[in-house]
Amino acid sequence: MALVFIAEVMLSLRCKLLESRNTCSMVRTASAYLECWKCPNWRAPNGFGAGNPAAISGRFQRELTMNNRSLQQANPTDPGETRGHPNVLPMDATLEIGGEKFSVDRGLFEMLPNHRNNPPDKTTSLPPLSDIARLSLSIGRLLMESGESGRIIHEEIIRVAYALSCDSAEVYCQHAAIIVTLRRGEEFCVQMGKVGEHGVNLRQSEAIKDTLRRVARGDLECSAAQIEFDDVPHTTPSYPIWLVCLCTGLACSAFGRLFGVDWPAFFPVLIGTASGQWIRHALIVRKQNIFIVSGIVSFASAFLAGLGARLLGSSHPETATVAAVLLLVPGVAVLNIQMDAIEGKPNLAAARGLRVIYLLVFMTLGLIAAQRLILPVM
Repeated sequence: MALVFIAEVMLSLRCKLLESRNTCSMVRTASAYLECWKCPNWRAPNGFGAGNPAAISGRFQRELTMNNRSLQQANPTDPGETRGHPNVLPMDATLEIGGEKFSVDRGLFEMLPNHRNNPPDKTTSLPPLSDIARLSLSIGRLLMESGESGRIIHEEIIRVAYALSCDSAEVYCQHAAIIVTLRRGEEFCVQMGKVGEHGVNLRQSEAIKDTLRRVARGDLECSAAQIEFDDVPHTTPSYPIWLVCLCTGLACSAFGRLFGVDWPAFFPVLIGTASGQWIRHALIVRKQNIFIVSGIVSFASAFLAGLGARLLGSSHPETATVAAVLLLVPGVAVLNIQMDAIEGKPNLAAARGLRVIYLLVFMTLGLIAAQRLILPVM
């Protein structure tokens, strides 16, 4: 293992030396670029792996074009000296990288197919900007609905856009919509997509990030990635609803004990919270208003917990009602509000904050209504 590690380090150093040697006026030579792009250990960390030949060809073409333009601008009065410079290949030069042939036309590199008279291979063509924009919107929508912060959404979309050969990418996130602007050369594309109800789904978020890593490495094309992202909500595994309800009830009962609830109220809180979680799941599946759902679940959970605590002789039924509605506290949303505000996204933070306030208001109304029905009888 030690020998393998040493060999990898030496190969990496060789790539870095090839990249920086024979420089003139801070411009890399064409031969050094050729050696670097032939080496997969140099391409892979930059997101241009063997599985994305179109991105390799396009990036190589743009880099060499910039080199030649820089040298021609540095020697505008002596084209003969510019053409003879070691950083500019002669007019009849031909290079081949990964099955793609490159020729020089007036000092600028042009990507040509393997056979001049045949049409380009569709597998090596760059994806349209509209497809990349649609993929970016799907990524942002799924991440936001899974409970990610604005910074994560921006970073992941931009990383995928660069991996798919875009020159620049801009993302604007709002609570209910995402806008993406992509550029590649003279082309640009602007698209906007809607965002559904915000939730918390760490399994779905991890599945999305795993697919994003494969796209960034070049192992997955744009069209195939779009299919996978469309299937993520249906293919991501989830826990059975009875287990979710049971664990939610145990968590709120444990919090009740920390708040001073006695043992006679422990099981009523568990039953009330589990019932409220089941009601919430049933209503959300039916696409009901999230604020109305919060009020109904708060009332049902608090009423069952308080009534059970009263019948079992608990001395803290009011605390039991409070513990039973803790499942509605939007903890992840509050954390995202703080992160968005600190990281310079005040509009998104304000929208998320308003949503949290309304959720807490409806939760409080349901709790008060349940307490009014139980506490005066005692």
